[in-house]
Amino acid sequence: MTRTKAWLPWAVLLAVASIFLLKSSGDSATKSEEAATLTKVVVHSAAISKNKAGTHQREPFAKTGVDPFKIVDLTSSPTPEPPPPSPAETPAPVAAVFPFRYFGRMAGPDGKLITYLTRDDTLVPITQGMELDGGFKVESIGDTEIVVNYVPLDTRTVIDTRAAE
Repeated sequence: MTRTKAWLPWAVLLAVASIFLLKSSGDSATKSEEAATLTKVVVHSAAISKNKAGTHQREPFAKTGVDPFKIVDLTSSPTPEPPPPSPAETPAPVAAVFPFRYFGRMAGPDGKLITYLTRDDTLVPITQGMELDGGFKVESIGDTEIVVNYVPLDTRTVIDTRAAE
C-alpha cells in the first residue's frame, strides 16, 4: 500500500468526527445518538478500508446476472440468417412488359394484309400463332385488336389497333 492511499480512510474518519462534534449541542440524548452513529460510521469505514490482508477494498457491485468479461466471437455473424420467405410472403410473379408496339398494316404482294409490330428500330411482320422474343405468342390478329399471350404465366395483352390508324 502506498503512503498516499494509507491516510485517506483516516482523513474521512476525522472529517466525519469533526462534523458530529460541531453539530452536537445541549441535549444528552442527542449526543448519545450521535455518538452511536459516529461509532457505526467509524466501524463501517474501518471495515471497508482494510481487509485482513491490510489492503483497501470496496463494496461489491450489485448482482446483474450479466458477465461483463464474457468472450464474444466477432468473426461470426451476430444474428442467424432469416429463414426463406414462406409461400404466403412470396409475391406473385408478374408478366414481363410487352416490348413491341403496333406499327401498322400493309397489303403484301399477294394482296393479303401484313401486320407489323416494332421493337426499337426493327419492324417485325407478325402472323397468328407466331412466337415472338421474350416468351410472347401472337394468339389472334383482328380488325381492331391484336391479342398476345405471355406464355410462361399465360397472361394476355390486348393491343388496340384503332387508336393507331
